[in-house]
Amino acid sequence: MVELLACVAVIAVLVTLVGSQVGQAFDRTKNLKCVSLMRKVGSAIQQYSLDNNNEFPRSSHSAWSLGKKPWGSAILPYLQGEESTTVTEAAFAKITRCPADKRVGNIIRSYGLNVFFQLGSGDSYVGAPTTWWTYVTVPRPAATILVAENNSGADHFMSHEWSSTVGIENEWAIKRHGKTSNYLFVDGHVESLPIEAVFDPAKNINKWNPGLAN
Repeated sequence: MVELLACVAVIAVLVTLVGSQVGQAFDRTKNLKCVSLMRKVGSAIQQYSLDNNNEFPRSSHSAWSLGKKPWGSAILPYLQGEESTTVTEAAFAKITRCPADKRVGNIIRSYGLNVFFQLGSGDSYVGAPTTWWTYVTVPRPAATILVAENNSGADHFMSHEWSSTVGIENEWAIKRHGKTSNYLFVDGHVESLPIEAVFDPAKNINKWNPGLAN
């Protein structure tokens, strides 16, 4: 009986360990899929920019007022190819859905655009009146966030309004992948980073503002 109980205990431990490893493997797979999606989004944004005077696409923050499509619809043809027929925000949200995004709803935007690339006169932000509407105007593209993981219904981040991390998780999915989130930088590379590595006002870390990112 003692031997049987010991055997059962060992099996229980092994099942727990295997289950944990399997879960971690699934999480890693989801993270890799997210990174791959972000790279594709980055490539699509660059292609859009080449066809539009080197300008970044705009989010709903300013697109409609300028007679342009929001960035999801604007870059969708570059993601789907010439055979693209359904150019809508819903279509973009569907094909760029992060597998680790557990939210439910009709249109779930896993990714949001950094609003700094469309700010201008009339906007209040650190670094004004300098604007960063094109790739060539961004001083440190490898250190500046272009797209991040979204946790709201908006298609962009009002990052110019942030002064602390209080309540920021309502807008930004800071821990979608365990303790990290994925970020697409202006130069096209993607990194998985904890929030303190990209935004920590107390330490003057701000990879959202093109004028401060380093």
